[in-house]
Amino acid sequence: MTTETADLEYLRRVSARGAEAPLLGGRYTVWWGALATLAYFVHYLAASGSMDDRDGAVYPLVWIAFGIVGGVGQALLGRGRVERAGESSAGNRASRIVWFAAVAAILAFILGAIFRVMNSGDYAAFDASVPITFAAYGIAMAVSGRLAPAPAARAGAVAAFATVTIAATLAGSPELWLAASVGALVSVFLPGLFVLRAEPSPDA
Repeated sequence: MTTETADLEYLRRVSARGAEAPLLGGRYTVWWGALATLAYFVHYLAASGSMDDRDGAVYPLVWIAFGIVGGVGQALLGRGRVERAGESSAGNRASRIVWFAAVAAILAFILGAIFRVMNSGDYAAFDASVPITFAAYGIAMAVSGRLAPAPAARAGAVAAFATVTIAATLAGSPELWLAASVGALVSVFLPGLFVLRAEPSPDA
């Protein structure tokens, strides 16, 4: 075997290993999926009247707690983290980028909705956050699942896009938030569990 052929064979094996590297970061997907499922469900209880919330105080409390608890949990999950095989694969690099962009898009909308509430007291702007959020989830899951062997992520993308359709039909009703809770469970939390199970051990 010539040197050139050996080099090409080496590059082919490296490329194949990168393409076959499983997605990492399942623990974060599970964490945020669980929190979103719970937060949306509490929002639904308040919106449907199942929870006593005459002055609408539950809504900001739920989402402020979501941000604080989620951020603290994210930091704790990242403590003592060691680099694992496959982190530099195309799938994992793209996944980090696309999730960063998805979260940035969601936060940009939420910021605008907050300004709307402050100026008019109209909370209806937040209804549109549901389809926008799940569209971002779907895109992130689709990209991640396509560039890595992660069928669970691809299934999560389908569930997220289905939630967008359902949310559009339920806009303005309390059931919107129940659909969002189920959507977060099916499109983020459950796929995250499968991704987590497929991750290599830190020693791999």
